[in-house]
Amino acid sequence: MKLWKCFTMAVVLVTWEASGVWAQQGQLPLVAPAPKSEKPAAAATKQRVSFVRDVAPILVRKCLACHGPKQPKSNYQVTTYELLLKEGDFGTEPIVPGKPEESMLYELLVDEDPDTWMPKDAERLPKEQIALIRRWIEQGARFDGPDPSAPLSRIIPRQYGSAPDAYPRPLPVTAVLLSHDGKQVITSGYNELLVWETATGKLLARWKQVPQRTYDLELSPDGKLLALAGGTPGVTGEVQLRDAASGKLLRVLTVCDDVVFAVAFSPDGKLLASAGADRTIRIFQIPEGKELHAMEDHADWVMDVAWSPDGRWLVSASRDKTAKVFDAQKAQAHTTYNGHGAVVYSAVFSADGKTVFSAAENRQIHQWNPQDGKKKAQITNIRGEIYRLTRAGEFLFAAASDRTVRQFRLANRSQVRSLDKHSDWVYAVSVHLPGQLLAAGTFDGKVFLWNLKDGKLIRSFYAAPGYSAQVAKK
Repeated sequence: MKLWKCFTMAVVLVTWEASGVWAQQGQLPLVAPAPKSEKPAAAATKQRVSFVRDVAPILVRKCLACHGPKQPKSNYQVTTYELLLKEGDFGTEPIVPGKPEESMLYELLVDEDPDTWMPKDAERLPKEQIALIRRWIEQGARFDGPDPSAPLSRIIPRQYGSAPDAYPRPLPVTAVLLSHDGKQVITSGYNELLVWETATGKLLARWKQVPQRTYDLELSPDGKLLALAGGTPGVTGEVQLRDAASGKLLRVLTVCDDVVFAVAFSPDGKLLASAGADRTIRIFQIPEGKELHAMEDHADWVMDVAWSPDGRWLVSASRDKTAKVFDAQKAQAHTTYNGHGAVVYSAVFSADGKTVFSAAENRQIHQWNPQDGKKKAQITNIRGEIYRLTRAGEFLFAAASDRTVRQFRLANRSQVRSLDKHSDWVYAVSVHLPGQLLAAGTFDGKVFLWNLKDGKLIRSFYAAPGYSAQVAKK
């Protein structure tokens, strides 16, 4: 089965969640619960409405998908407060302070025609939310945030949805991470991270305050910090820094207008790089979390990012069909590799930093020179799109849609083994070399644990608390 939902991990999840499968179960909302400020009590009182606390969260959740920075409908954006006040193609003011009946935004919210009201092709906003927006306009449509030109997704209070007590169906596992000692494996969940015991597959913990979807997890070199990349597709994304032992959220490093796909610690652990759907590669100082650089050199989503062993260079993989090498100190693009001619999903440096391996939708792994972008060699004996490359020591691991993880020697690209008993496309891989352990996450929501000494499967389980395949079949 080859569908466009496999185009990227984000598109897979948008398609999967949009199908309404979970919503039909009546147990899992497709959007986060409304923040406390949107309760009827807030609308009933006459206290001043806060744009940042009360109005902006509604706009981000209900309007940003169609009126965001990328091809906004009617050329009208709600990305920032400043843009919210601009006409777009309406030909009339969207917001007239003090006069909701003369404000196009409000008129579209209360319009009785399903073909006209906003949000388009969706249910009407709850009366309480419409009343909040009306009162905000009546009170002067004032801005009470730090910067009217800042994206709304960055200034609103962070709101995290709730995970289900029991999962009605499993989700694709888009991120897995073996702990520093190899005794635990952390997996992506719905608005949570799930911690499992590798020896038994037992669920140990459920960490909250997590974005709707998690796309990447990385440990700092000393094993003390955990970095998370995730978000809600088309709405918001963020990079988190957590305590690796307890899962406690230490700080949110950045909030973006779309999901973040990848994070990577520098070899010395003093820097963290991130990449996402906003085409931007960011570098943060660790542990302070200060953003040092933001590089926008790609023309489309940046799917992956990785450091060179000496910490000077970064390599990226993008949906614009290129991989790039950046000088991390100068925050400048250095080399562009165009050899794949297809979406590039993942890229890593070799152990000596003298070569780059990148993997793409065209089912090939290319080896090339990071200084001049010239191709050296390629690996072609792969039958599926390659979603993730992971380097561990002198080995390269490739996770693909043919339900296989392959292990190669970096020195000569020879295949060591093929782990091919996965039940679905493999999206995520984590390797713990001291314990000779590999964890893989698949599209059907399972985690597979492998012994790298002999290539044998240790165990597999659904990363979905409360879910039972046997009960689901009935």
